[in-house]
Amino acid sequence: MTSLDISRPTLPFTYTQWIQQTSRALHPRSAELRALELLVDAYGRTPSESNLRLLKNAFRHWRDAQGEGDAWIDSSRNDKKMLAFVALNAALFKDGDKDTRI
Repeated sequence: MTSLDISRPTLPFTYTQWIQQTSRALHPRSAELRALELLVDAYGRTPSESNLRLLKNAFRHWRDAQGEGDAWIDSSRNDKKMLAFVALNAALFKDGDKDTRI
């Protein structure tokens, strides 16, 4: 049996950086964002295939909750200097979002 070399993306920030970059004063975090940040932390600690799949699904769920099309890019939490959500999208879906939801 041969071992498969599966390349998993590296997140462009730590969990602490993610929290700092996506925080907004007086704006509580949505349930979708809280779920996403838990999985950013989990994948950062253990970058397994399972955690990657869960993280991708959580990102899609948060993205869809922001509205139609690319509305997520204009989220107030997607700071225009750091673009944390754009960076996460690029890391997770560098070849496009072709995965089906599980």
